[in-house]
Amino acid sequence: MPHVEIVFNQLQKVCTDSVKVKNDLENFEAAIQTIREQMDSIIDEIERVQRETDEPARKKRQVEEGSKNGKR
Repeated sequence: MPHVEIVFNQLQKVCTDSVKVKNDLENFEAAIQTIREQMDSIIDEIERVQRETDEPARKKRQVEEGSKNGKR
């Protein structure tokens, strides 16, 4: 996660003031919240693609099994 590395680097600087740290932490929290909000749609998209990928494979197996049994 690049956001964690950025916050870590900002907090490790010798010259830091409390306002800068507060702003950096708020930006970090906002970035993490954005990622959390996107996770549901990302997971839904992955599941949709997996279903679409699995469907043709199942149909192909059914056709192959049918031809082995003398069916079409």
